[in-house]
Order: sequence, then structure tokens, then C-alpha cells
Amino acid sequence: MPGRVALVIDDRLTAISFAPHPLKSKLMKRYKILMELLEKTSLIERVDFVKPEVANEIILREAHHLDYIDFIKMANAIGIGYVDKGETPIYRGMFEDSLYIVGATMTAGSIVVSGKYDHVFNPNGGHCHAKYLCASNYNIFNDVAILAKTLFRKYKWRILILDISGTHADGTQEILYSDPILKISIHRRDRIYGSARGGFYEIGDGRGYGYNINIPLPYEIGDDCFIEVFDELVVPIVESFRPQIIIFVAGQGGNMNDPIVGWELTYYSYINIAKKVHELSHKYSAGRLICLGGDGLNPWSTAMGWLFTLAELCKPLPEELEENINAIIGRWEPTTTNPAIYKKVRYIMVKIKNLIREIMGYG
Repeated sequence: MPGRVALVIDDRLTAISFAPHPLKSKLMKRYKILMELLEKTSLIERVDFVKPEVANEIILREAHHLDYIDFIKMANAIGIGYVDKGETPIYRGMFEDSLYIVGATMTAGSIVVSGKYDHVFNPNGGHCHAKYLCASNYNIFNDVAILAKTLFRKYKWRILILDISGTHADGTQEILYSDPILKISIHRRDRIYGSARGGFYEIGDGRGYGYNINIPLPYEIGDDCFIEVFDELVVPIVESFRPQIIIFVAGQGGNMNDPIVGWELTYYSYINIAKKVHELSHKYSAGRLICLGGDGLNPWSTAMGWLFTLAELCKPLPEELEENINAIIGRWEPTTTNPAIYKKVRYIMVKIKNLIREIMGYG
């Protein structure tokens, strides 16, 4: 439906977080602020609300071992402790909430596949850290991998997963490492060599060889650098791949006001990237674009970033609504990167370009 976006959300979905208190309250606040911003800008008039469907637990097997699924069910029954090394607390109802999270993303996928809407946004989606056999970073089940696996099994489409959250999509990489599903993760990286996860030499194996693209960037990059990386690395790869559907994890962890990543990005970056992803979806994917909220600890900057992403997906906008959005955007100036850091980024870009040309044959 041109000019309109389906927003998968309801009161139950916005009350779910697997983080401990007080972080849990902070994460849930993001959704409340998003709703307030939608009303304040009148963008709510271009959004259609869709209630999530609960996922069948069988679908979890697309991306997780049965033993792990049974472990989460057992932990759910006990209702106390942690499902990992002390990050993600156990509570009764956790398993049912996990199915609702996965169900929301599967609902988004179903709507796009049906053709009713080209673009769908699930703000409580993008739990990319959950792995095949364990929870991680407050993520229980990996809705991104589950959706991608399901779509590939059913339709054999060329699927692109693009994650710009700023934290490495390590769970998605692990689960899909041997699958011919293109995964691009742009994230902060302290070490770009060696065996630690997230390096640019981790390119997949088996049928997935060449389908895993990591773009690890240093601290304190600005808007200029981030957009240059996207234009010179991501866009050529996507254009060569010609995806038939795009799963876009629009996390806001790289915002200069967010404590997660340590980048100096403003909304200028996120608006530009959303615009380009939107254009790529119409150029190659018949508009099929599933957007997931991903990471972001600062409630305000995360909700604002999501708002601008939604605004881009709703375009063309009425003149008055466009003015409302631009009035907010105009408060920020794009940031520039320190020359020494920029030099490091250029070095990384050259390395990745050479690797892509040598091994993958595109870019």
C-alpha cells in the first residue's frame, strides 16, 4: 500500500523486554515515546496498526536446537535465575513472551509477502544476538534468523539482512553462517583481525561462503564516515546481489546520545540510510521491506531514529507532514570524523573491497 506503513505493535508487545531492571523500564519507554512522536508529528495518520500473532513454537526450530528450546521452557517453569552468564533474567511467562516477539516479526514478514503492504515495521524486533544454543544480550530467540530461514525455505528468494545497529549481529551470523542469505552487519569493532567474532574475514562457509559481510568500524566515527561506508561498500554489494526481499535492522546504538557503541552519529545518518534502503527495496525487491527496531538504549534518540525511519518509508508525505518532520530534523548538524579515525576507516574499507572482489566477485 503506497505511502502507508504497517506498524506491528500492541500493548503486550511494548511491555516485553528480557533485560533486568532498571534497564527493562528504559527499553520499554522507547515504544511510548515513539507513539507520542507519531501523534505529535501527525505521522500516525500514515501508519496502520497491526496486532502481532503468537508464533508456534515449532517455528523456533528454524534457528535453534530443540534442547535449547526445551531449556528455555524449563527455565520459564522455574521462574528464577538467568538463562545465560548473568545477563538475561528468568521469569515466569518468559517463554510465552519470546513467542510473541518472534510472532510479531513473523507477522511483519507475512504482511509483506502477502503484498498488502510493501513496508512493515516491528519496533520490538531484531533480536540478533540470540544464538543457536544460547541467549545473549537480553535476546532469547533470534527472530531475524527465524524469519530469514522461513522465507528462504518457502520461496528460495535472494534475501538481504542489513543490520546497522552498531553492535555485531553475532547470533544472526552464527545461525546463518552456512546459508546463502546475504548478511551485512555494520558495527563497532576494537579488534579487526584475529579470531574474535565480527571481523571482516568472517565471510561464511559451505553454501553460505561469501554471504557474510562484516564492516567493523572504530570508535567516534561521524556521519560523514558512516554514510561514505554505506555508499561505497553496502550499496554496490546490494546492487550486485539484487535482493528479492530486505530485512532491515534499524537499530540506533550508534547515535551520539546512546551509550552502546561510542559513535558520533546524528539522525542525519539514519535518515540517509533509511532513504537509500527504501530506494533499494523498490529498485530490486518490489518494495518488499521488513524493518525491525534492533538495539538502542537511549529511549529518546532511539524513538526519534525510528520515527525518521518510519517517515522515510511513508514517503511521499503531505506537505504539512513533511514540514513537521523537517522541523525536527533541522535541529541537528551532521558530524565529521577526526582525520586519524577517518584514515583507519579508509584502510578498513580498502581491505573489505579487496576481499569482496577477490572472493565474492562483486562490490
